[in-house]
Amino acid sequence: MILTQDDDASCELVRKLATSSVCFSDHHLITCRIVVAPTPSVLVTYTYRQIRKIDTARFCNDILCFELYTCTTTDADEYADLLTKKFDAY
Repeated sequence: MILTQDDDASCELVRKLATSSVCFSDHHLITCRIVVAPTPSVLVTYTYRQIRKIDTARFCNDILCFELYTCTTTDADEYADLLTKKFDAY
């Protein structure tokens, strides 16, 4: 369902409205062109760690000594910052 304001002549969101009979139904097919400006693309940058180059023995030891286990924060942002600071060493 498409609802538009019919009383505004400058609003031409829907164009070329047409109905067609279809042989297999008692309903009609409604087609139209919807004119909207394309949404500009958003550039997304991803960063990643080269996991294969991590010293696993050091990493395991660091995890066991990590303050995450004693951290009492309930704030998700603080928790994420804590993880980021820890893993930025790798």
